[in-house]
Amino acid sequence: MLKFPLGLCHPESESGCHNQVEAVFEGVAVPLKLADRVTSLGVMLTLVGAGYGVGFAIATQVQALQRPDIVIRPFADTQPVLSTYLIRRQGEPSEVLRRFIGRVKTMSASQDE
Repeated sequence: MLKFPLGLCHPESESGCHNQVEAVFEGVAVPLKLADRVTSLGVMLTLVGAGYGVGFAIATQVQALQRPDIVIRPFADTQPVLSTYLIRRQGEPSEVLRRFIGRVKTMSASQDE
C-alpha cells in the first residue's frame, strides 16, 4: 500500500482518524507518497474515487458513506486504539451520571480481563 499515493486525515480536522493512522506509519522506513491531507471523509472518498490514491478512515465513518466506486478493506490483524474521555462540569455528578460512570468502569474492567 505504501507504493500508492495516500490521502490522509489532516491533523487539524478533529476527525479522530489522524492519530490512529499516523501510529500505523510510525517507524516506516519508506517515505510516504502523500496525495493530500483532507479535512473530511467526503473529500477523501472523492480523491480515492477519482483515482488519486488510497485513503484510510475509521470503520464507522466508512460504513456510513459507502460508495460503489470504492473498495473498502480493513487492516489485517490490527486492533484499533481509541482514547475516550468523559468531560463534565466540576462538582458532584448527578445520580444518573454516577450510574453511567459506574457502568463504563465495569465495561472497561471486563474488557481488560
